[in-house]
Amino acid sequence: MITKTVTVQLFMPSQTKSSLLLLTMDRYAKALQYLLDRYHPAVEDIHSLSVLPTQFELMKLLDKDALASLNVFEMQPFKDSLKLDFAMLISSYLSLSTTRKTSYPLVYTDDTDIDEIFSSASPSCAKAVTALSKYRSPRTLLFGRYDTGRDFCFLRDELTGKYYAKVYLFPASSQYRRTCTESRRLALKYVAENASYLETRKQRERYLIFPLACGKKQAALLDDAAKDPSCFRTARIFCRSSKFYLAVSIAQNTPPEQKTQTLLGLTRGYDCPLHLSVSGPDSSLQKSFRLTEPVDACDETARLHLWANKIILTAKENNSQILYEGLARRTDLLRAPTPAGRNKKPSMITQRKIASLTIPEYKQLCSLLPYKAAEAGLPRPISINSTRLFQTCPACGHCSGSNRFLSGLMICTKCGYSADSNIVGGLNLIRRFERYKNQRVIFTCRTEKSGICIENPILGIKFQVP
Repeated sequence: MITKTVTVQLFMPSQTKSSLLLLTMDRYAKALQYLLDRYHPAVEDIHSLSVLPTQFELMKLLDKDALASLNVFEMQPFKDSLKLDFAMLISSYLSLSTTRKTSYPLVYTDDTDIDEIFSSASPSCAKAVTALSKYRSPRTLLFGRYDTGRDFCFLRDELTGKYYAKVYLFPASSQYRRTCTESRRLALKYVAENASYLETRKQRERYLIFPLACGKKQAALLDDAAKDPSCFRTARIFCRSSKFYLAVSIAQNTPPEQKTQTLLGLTRGYDCPLHLSVSGPDSSLQKSFRLTEPVDACDETARLHLWANKIILTAKENNSQILYEGLARRTDLLRAPTPAGRNKKPSMITQRKIASLTIPEYKQLCSLLPYKAAEAGLPRPISINSTRLFQTCPACGHCSGSNRFLSGLMICTKCGYSADSNIVGGLNLIRRFERYKNQRVIFTCRTEKSGICIENPILGIKFQVP
């Protein structure tokens, strides 16, 4: 099972509804920042222990007094969402802190915070920039569950087939509650297991109803999910360029994982953004493909999705296990030789744009592959160590910088094997994977009071024996 996110636009909300959404986002950000500030000492104590708690354990930090104090911000409908948002932010902060220096999460600042920073004797430029970027910044609203009586749900007009979103924004005591009139002029029916029509009442309600602007693919995904409403998970409302969007998570069943017969190596190319190498059952090179820039103009996100879809389609057609070039901390290096006329060697840790695909874009592309592979019934793609990937001879295994004295070509100085650098990278991914499969799995053992603890942190395996 995978979780897919469908993003639709709230279609032309009125000025009143837009103002209420922005007001709720502002209060949500204030409430979340209040929780972050209140539990800052407790989080730092956890940080000093060098132990990474789970998000569920972090949610337990919030006691009843803290949740009761959120009533000042009129955030009663979002208490569960704030707990989850708080846990996710702190979990990310603690995880990042183990690898590099990072600052404590900041989601909202006001006039008092800005005055405090600039009135200090030696104001920090970095803190000032961060504070100004979060100055009264509208925070994305998180809705924790799909329910017709709380958080959020979908409605469908039986006359037009259009979808509407019903979102709970206000507590029962709020002065901003509105009288909803949509049910009087539309045939709105809940997208729920026991579907019923939206009730018609004259009283002021705690929710607002928004029509949704859906494309064909988005509408098709919502239609499929509406057959089993239990697959709707969480949702977020965010604002971009004065427009509001609803991003809803939908759980989908995946086809059974098929057994692969070949291997597909994915690497960044030298004369193309991406290169694919497909091996046969005996690990010999069968096919190679160059992925070029899309013909149709598209934005960066669509561009990456087009490439990811092409990779999955190629793997599906060749019944391949996908292997991709994993980027280590010091392997994002200049792989091309030094240009003629320059004696200075390229920096080993300098990042550069390789054939119109940057390293962050490549990482984002790789993050798209797992769920797309699951949708296609393929096994999960495997990351392979990329250290000296393009300096190693696939034939004899000789690794030397001298093998790469020509741009785009690898010539082994030991056995004389030569091949295009793109093909060398894909072949080495395949060879390393075959070597990995023959290696033994190493476990570490230590004696504890309750017995012997046996674990492998890389595989996430840990158990105890007497």
